[in-house]
Amino acid sequence: LVAPAPLAAALAADNIMALLYFPLCSYLGRNEPDPYAATDSGAKPAAAAEASAPAAEGEDEVARLSSALALGVGAVALSRWLCPLAGYDLPFATALTVAAATAFPAALEPLAPAAERLGTVALYLFFATAGWIGGDVRTILSGGPLLLCFLAILYAIHLAVVLGAGVAPRAIARARNSALPLPLPLPLLLTASNANIGGPATACALAVGCGWEGLKTPALLVGNLGYAIATPLALLFYSGVGRIG
Repeated sequence: LVAPAPLAAALAADNIMALLYFPLCSYLGRNEPDPYAATDSGAKPAAAAEASAPAAEGEDEVARLSSALALGVGAVALSRWLCPLAGYDLPFATALTVAAATAFPAALEPLAPAAERLGTVALYLFFATAGWIGGDVRTILSGGPLLLCFLAILYAIHLAVVLGAGVAPRAIARARNSALPLPLPLPLLLTASNANIGGPATACALAVGCGWEGLKTPALLVGNLGYAIATPLALLFYSGVGRIG
């Protein structure tokens, strides 16, 4: 939908801002404990048992990897065949995958470890190709400064709003001499911010890096939900603005 030149400049500017914003989130939460450590204790024995269990080997592992890959390729092929609008096959494939996981959780649960491995490899390929398309310094200089200024303003307002969500309710309640609401913990706010800016992968990496084990699964869920909602909305917005222009 976008020409190669503006796409390269946008990716280059986004990568630069990510190198600044994600370490900032990690620095702000460097000394914060896991706010949901107590609630996550019930899941630890199962996780420990899963880690101690021997990994599937041989034909079973190959079959699971092949099945997970076949499901992913099938979802993409089916979305391209059924999607009525050109360029909207990606959100359609996302909807099909989420619908299948919701409708058949027991049948797809054995494929989750294999799908995670394939997803990790695909994520590395995505980062590599995004960096390659992003170009060099000339690409950034061609249109990057304006994008960097826009992203800096966007990120600053975003962080102010997210962090303000944990401070403003208590300040308002204190001004009105009413009961103070429960504060939103800083790790939760930073993980939510990271999920909004970078998606599920970077949000989960922040939770793991800071030791917030109880926020790993919420980070993945919220990040993927954001992708599922924002991607089709962005495509529709682009289509509407393009028609007006």
